[in-house]
Amino acid sequence: MKQYISANVLEEATGIKATTLANWRSRKIGPPFVKIEGAVRYPVDEVEAWIKAQNPERVA
Repeated sequence: MKQYISANVLEEATGIKATTLANWRSRKIGPPFVKIEGAVRYPVDEVEAWIKAQNPERVA
C-alpha cells in the first residue's frame, strides 16, 4: 500500500511552506497529490521522484 503525507508533514520534511504547496496545487504545478475523502495527501514515492527531477545533478 502506498504511503501518503499531509502538506504540513511535507513542509516539515522539505521546508516548502504549506501555503506554497496550496498555491502550486491551484496552478497545477509542484509535487503530485491526491485528495482522499477531501483531504490533500502527497504520495511519498511520487514526491521523492518529483524532488529528484527538480535537481537531477545534485541527487546521488
